[in-house]
Amino acid sequence: MALVDVLPRRASEAMMLNEVVPEFWDKAARGRSLPEPVSASTHQLVQTLTGLARWRRGVDKNTMTRIAMSWFDMEHWLKALITVMADAGFRAAVAGDVKAELREHAAAVAHRSQRAAWVGALAAVLDDEPLIVIDPRTHRGYALTMSGVGDNGQLHILLADRLAYISPEGVPAEIGPLDGTRVLVLHPPNGNYALGVGRVFEHMVPALRLERILEPVETQRWLARLAPAVENDLMAD
Repeated sequence: MALVDVLPRRASEAMMLNEVVPEFWDKAARGRSLPEPVSASTHQLVQTLTGLARWRRGVDKNTMTRIAMSWFDMEHWLKALITVMADAGFRAAVAGDVKAELREHAAAVAHRSQRAAWVGALAAVLDDEPLIVIDPRTHRGYALTMSGVGDNGQLHILLADRLAYISPEGVPAEIGPLDGTRVLVLHPPNGNYALGVGRVFEHMVPALRLERILEPVETQRWLARLAPAVENDLMAD
């Protein structure tokens, strides 16, 4: 917890700086290939990018050095953040605006960093989040609470144990709230498929707790407000 005010912001900054490295390198390197992010290339990249500070207005040498070093140290910041973000107490202590920045900057570099993609996913994890699940076939509704669910594959498995089917693609944060509450409309499975072995985040234990079965009149109120279930996942007909 001593890291909560420092590590997420440093990781976010590292991703933000890392995003612009290729752009600055192209301006400064005159067609040379961008070095691999290994320690042997540190001097070459720092020297080349800091050279821009001599003629690029508004960018000083220290800023260019930080940008260059992000090419080498970003993965270290991300690795450390992934470890602590698996803890529910740590996630709860990270401010909402910081999580939003982590998701934004992670999305920008996720194409070249799997750890960045994981950080973005962890920053979107919902904890103690109410969830209403409606089964229109049986006209039954359920109130649940979910925490630490890494993706919809996990939610699919937990719902299969507690209730029924959900598309395994995506993450729970993509379930749009209706008047502040996330609502799922179930549809039956349309095929067979397999999920990877183990959890997405090994040290983050997902939880889905059934709080109560909705009263029939409450379920009907939800049904009256909901559109039909979206059946556009890989298994849908």
